[in-house]
Formats: sequence, C-alpha cells, structure tokens
Amino acid sequence: MSKLIPLRDWAKAIYGTAAPKPPTLRTWAKNGKIFPCPEKHGREYFVMPDARYVAANDDQHPHIERVPKKNHHQEHEESATDLIDRILHGRKAKTA
Repeated sequence: MSKLIPLRDWAKAIYGTAAPKPPTLRTWAKNGKIFPCPEKHGREYFVMPDARYVAANDDQHPHIERVPKKNHHQEHEESATDLIDRILHGRKAKTA
C-alpha cells in the first residue's frame, strides 16, 4: 500500500512548474475530480501518488458515478406552486 502524499506535492509531481494553484486543487478534491479520491486530514488533502485528474466527461473511469446538481430554481418554483395551491384550495401541507 502506498503512502498518501500532500495534494500540493502530487500536483508538483504530475504537472511540474505548471501545477494548479492550491484553491484549484482543493476544488478538484471537493468535487471528486481526482481519482482515487483525496482524504482530508485536518486542513490538508492527501492523495495516493498514482492518483489522476478525472474530467467530467472522461470515459476512462465509467465506474465513477457523479451526483447530478439540483436545480434550486425549479425546486423553489414547485414549492411556491404548492403554497399557492394550498392557499387557494385550503389543502393542508404535505407531511413527510
């Protein structure tokens, strides 16, 4: 089993002098763009030395299931419509 290395060291090893800045690396780590996924220990991310950047449309890793983003506007419109419907027709709120 390989030892984990700091994310910034991984970036330097993979990209050399063109390594992305730390905020970009943290964004990649948070959004699952690095495989295998980095681990956060305290304030810093650590990754396997053989980890790779995975683009959203990358077909090399079909086993990675991405979570679709919610459309908050659509969700808000539905809840507003429900509220108006309840007010007009006197229905009780749905209970979960």
